[in-house]
Amino acid sequence: QFPQENQIALLNLSENELTKFDVGSFSRCTVNLKLTVDLTANSLSSVMYEPVRGRNPPNISELVLDNNQLGENGLSLHASLNLTRISLRKNGLTRLDTINWPIALEEVDISHNAVKDVTPLVNRLPCLHILRAAHNHLLVAPKLRLGSL
Repeated sequence: QFPQENQIALLNLSENELTKFDVGSFSRCTVNLKLTVDLTANSLSSVMYEPVRGRNPPNISELVLDNNQLGENGLSLHASLNLTRISLRKNGLTRLDTINWPIALEEVDISHNAVKDVTPLVNRLPCLHILRAAHNHLLVAPKLRLGSL
């Protein structure tokens, strides 16, 4: 008989001393369960996900990475990740065009960074409904393609 799968919906690992996190380590989570992972205030310099052939992507719906040290080179995700919300507040981000954003993202919080242009993010995410970009170094407002009502 197989062991019962975890039914954890929230995994809060905030305020620890983690330096790296592999999102793929959750690829065996229950398909019907949406997992929120909170990694706020660690020492993260690397968060990554590489898809594995024949294995479903992890069912993480929300990833909270606030108050870490990621910068734009520390985030290596994949477009196929089923992530719908990501928070990257206070991570020293300056550019968004170098990040491979998960295509399913609906909400992104990049507040309190040093980002100058959010257009690359807005143009790459067709499902994006909420963008929080307060307290950055934006030089121009993004050009939005608004749908018709």
